[in-house]
Amino acid sequence: MSGKSIKIRKLAYFIKEITNSSSRIEVVEPREWEKDPINFIGDPTKCKKLLDLEFKTSIKEGLQLTYNRYRLYINQPYWKYLLDYSISQLYI
Repeated sequence: MSGKSIKIRKLAYFIKEITNSSSRIEVVEPREWEKDPINFIGDPTKCKKLLDLEFKTSIKEGLQLTYNRYRLYINQPYWKYLLDYSISQLYI
């Protein structure tokens, strides 16, 4: 939630790099409802105002962390992920 725009294509390349995927990225024309705005810009001000949280992780780092956690827990029960996540939040 940087408040900065990022193109979907760039996100796709980040994900491809993080996952070591050999998938081909296909660029197509946006659908009518996607044309304006083409970029999504998350607004972090509400999170700061309501929860007093500021995130310092870049989108690429966040994607990498999410992917690593997914790979760690992919074959384990969901409750183990929730328990480990909850415990990790106590030490932030």
